[in-house]
Amino acid sequence: MITLRQRIFIISSVVVLIILVIAILLLLNYRNKKAGLNGEGSTSTTETSLPPIGQQPTIIPEGIKPKVLTTLEAEKNAAKQIAKIFMERYGSYSTDNSFQNIREVQMLVSQNLWTKLSAMIKNSSNNQAFVGVTSKAAMSDIKEWGEDTAKISVGVSKEEKRADKITTYFETYTVGMVKENGSWLVDSFTKEQ
Repeated sequence: MITLRQRIFIISSVVVLIILVIAILLLLNYRNKKAGLNGEGSTSTTETSLPPIGQQPTIIPEGIKPKVLTTLEAEKNAAKQIAKIFMERYGSYSTDNSFQNIREVQMLVSQNLWTKLSAMIKNSSNNQAFVGVTSKAAMSDIKEWGEDTAKISVGVSKEEKRADKITTYFETYTVGMVKENGSWLVDSFTKEQ
């Protein structure tokens, strides 16, 4: 006669054995599928390098070579990005945020431009109705390029909210850049006609 304790032990053992068999079958199935993806008839790929933890690896199909930027191209791209970031941050503001947009661009502008922008904070009065503007740089193009100066055209999409009215429009700016201490900074900006 089998005791209750023995029955529970036998049933528990059978359940654990079934779970173990299912796990092994799933593992073998996964390995077979993975081996099938890397087997014959598949496109071979080459990993470029190991990414930081949490990011997917970059896979480059065989035969395609990534474009390596020259130092000049990288520098031009950096100047264009700074111009775009400046126009987005400076152009996004609200009458309720106490010139936060101007404070956010301090590290992106030359001392010459910062003197002008910070004067706007000191000389302002905040007695106006609510206005909120969100800017998004849509494009940028280099108009002039020199060793220490550049002019970049930046197209900006803007959404303006006044009271209950929302207006969307597009403006283009010429952003003057200067190179100070090895870094490109915004020195001026004007709206194009």
